[in-house]
Parts: sequence; structure tokens; C-alpha cells
Amino acid sequence: MTMRAPRMHERTRVRMVFASWWLAAASVAPHAQAQTLDALQLTPGPQAEAPAEALGLAVELARDQYQHRQPGADAPADEQLAVDLHHDWKPAAGWTLIWSDRLETVHDRTGVETRNALRELALSRVVGDGFVDAGRVQWRNGVASGFNPTDYLKRGAAIAQTTQNPQTLRENRLGTVMLRAQTFADWGSIQAGVMPDLAERASSSATAPAWDRTNAHRAALLRVAPRFDERTSVDLLAYARAGTSPQTGLNLTHLLGDAWVTYLEWSGGSGGALAGPGEAALSAHWHNTLAAGATWTTPAGVVLTLERQYAGDALTPARWRAWQAALVAGSSAASLAAQLGAMRSARAADQMPLTRDAWFMRAAWDDAFEVRDFDLAAIARLNATDRSRLWQLEAYWHLNDRNSLSLLLGGYDGAPYSEFGSMATRRFAQVAWTAHF
Repeated sequence: MTMRAPRMHERTRVRMVFASWWLAAASVAPHAQAQTLDALQLTPGPQAEAPAEALGLAVELARDQYQHRQPGADAPADEQLAVDLHHDWKPAAGWTLIWSDRLETVHDRTGVETRNALRELALSRVVGDGFVDAGRVQWRNGVASGFNPTDYLKRGAAIAQTTQNPQTLRENRLGTVMLRAQTFADWGSIQAGVMPDLAERASSSATAPAWDRTNAHRAALLRVAPRFDERTSVDLLAYARAGTSPQTGLNLTHLLGDAWVTYLEWSGGSGGALAGPGEAALSAHWHNTLAAGATWTTPAGVVLTLERQYAGDALTPARWRAWQAALVAGSSAASLAAQLGAMRSARAADQMPLTRDAWFMRAAWDDAFEVRDFDLAAIARLNATDRSRLWQLEAYWHLNDRNSLSLLLGGYDGAPYSEFGSMATRRFAQVAWTAHF
């Protein structure tokens, strides 16, 4: 009994936190205009539209299961309870207040952890032919499906979650504190934002706003979108952040026909690169990062995407093979494994690839097998050097306007010491039920 008492106390505290959060949302929501829910999507398929009177609140119950590579190291199933809210208020003509938050608890044999992610909290004002935003804002850039080189604000914004679907990770993350303005004209549009340095507001708490993660340095971002023909779209970007060299970017999409879309996303700039084992830090030089691909919608309605990815600042094939060889040699394997682990963690925090070359594949089928509101999706990322791979399968049922059920299964496969074959987790799965209010 003495071993269980702290956990029961923590569960009681968690229930009180959720109850307070629910009452706060319910007390303000009736004053807002009706909105549809923008909750976490476990598949990239369209989400069932919430009822017109919805509060913008979702409650998600999920059970996760992990299988580890080391015998006897299997993690117990994790049970999650999450409250997800995205709501827009219209306090006056031309003004909008945006709030997006996710509060969750995770139960396992070690106890209970409470996490909160304040994804967005911003005030928007219509000004002439444009708008001005102030606060924590979600600003995403990029046209690629599996990796977005021009999505400069993703660094430090990741939220811990089971799914490895790039589209879901892109949607469910922390926004950046900024002042942003956009204006529209006949020739196109221009958008600019400035971000302050909030690093002194660092906090290790899992429920803190984490301003320092998204605003560790002063930064500015400019996006120009000139207008072309109906089949072609272009974005030009420039990003500057204190302590690093400026980056420039390009997004290009072209509609080849009713079923084919091609795209190119590129970013370039000077900076350091990942070094091999025992190698000194590499001097800064120009790097290109890009993702190029095509999407085909089959006559049956299945959407297929093939994408080639290249990250010039990641480990080259030669340096990655050197890391593998050094780990196999074993003379200082533990120290090298720790260095490589730190490098892998840093790249994951920045949502950047560890190795230079990769392929990405995606298949999505909405209303699969002609079953309404039943969606299927599959993704895979292949390391072009060692042929290891990450894969994930998803199924999503929109049971009705208020309830959804999802199933996720994924894995990391490859030879020992390969990128994905060396991951501690071999398989992961999740089943989740989401209720909309």
C-alpha cells in the first residue's frame, strides 16, 4: 500500500487539474462564436466536422504499447488522457483571439506524468487588405510531405507523442512568440514576422509554456508569394536568427494534370555540419537542404506520394559508415554511442534528419473500400545509405460528429548499427478514442 499511495495522490491531483481546465473552457466558450474543432489528427485524412455548437474541446483516451530491442526491456503499456482545445473568439469586429492547448497525463508503472503544451495564444487584427498577429503563433512553411527544409520555426517546437507521421507532428507542435503582419495585393502577398529572445524564461517543468524552446534567439522571417498561373505557386523566404547565418528558401508546386502534383522545397545557407567519430568540429560552409517529390491521386482515390530528401548539414554517407564501423569495433563503443545518442537527440529536437539522404513514401485513402468516414494511411522513411527504415500504418474511423476511433502501428527496422535498426524501440502501437464537445 505504501508503494501505491503516491500514485493515487497524483491521480487525484491530475483529475483536479483536468476539472479546473474543463470549467475554465466551459465558462468562456459560450461567449465565443461557434467553431469547428482542430484537434490532434492521427491520420492526414480529413477530420469529421464538429457540430456547429461545439466548444472546440476534445477529450482523448489512448493506450500505447512499445516493444524494445533488448530482451526484458519491454516498456509497459502507457495509458493517456488528453484534453485538446483549439478555439477562436471574436471579441469585436476585425479582432480574433486564438487559443490552442493540449493537456495530458501519462500513466505507467513508474507513476503519472502531467504535460501541457500551449501551442497557440495570439491576438489577430484585420488591417486594411491584411492582418497583424501578436502572441504565440503557429507559422508553418513548406510544401513537401515528409520533410520541410523551409519550416524554419519547427526547431525546438516538437511535442512528445507516439505518432511519427510528419503531417501530425507538423500540426501538433508549439507556436513561436512573434509579431507578424501580412498584406495582399494583385501581384501576390508578403508576410513578415519578428521574434524576441525569451531564453531567460527557461523552465524544466513539463507544464510550463516553454517560451525558451521556440524563442531561444532573436529572429526574423520574411515570406513573399508572387502570383503566377493557376497551376503554379511559388514562395520565396528569408530567415535570420541571432548567432547563425541567414537562410533563404524556395517553395514551388506545379499541377501537371487533374491527378499529378509535383513540388520542390529548398533552403540554403552557411553553417556547421555533423562530424564523424573523433573528427573536430567542421568549419561553417554553404549547405543545401531540399525535398522534391510528386503526388498521384489514383482513379480509386488513393493518394500516393514519393519524395527524395537531402540535408546538406547532416551526416554524409562516408561519415555515417564511419560511425557504424567505430561502434562495431567496440574499443570505445560506450563513449561513441553516448556521443551519437546526443547528436541524434539534438537533431530530433530540431526535427532535422540525422543522415543526408533519404526517401519518403506515403499512401492515404479516405473513405477506404467505399466505407464512409473510414480512412487509411501509411508512411515510410528509408535511409538511402544503410537501407534501414521507419514505417507506420494508421486507421481512423469517424464514428459520428462527436466520436472518433483510431489505430496506429509502426516500427523501426534495419541491420544493427543502422539509423533505424539501432533505435531502442522496435515496434510501437496506439489505440485512441476521441470525443468532441
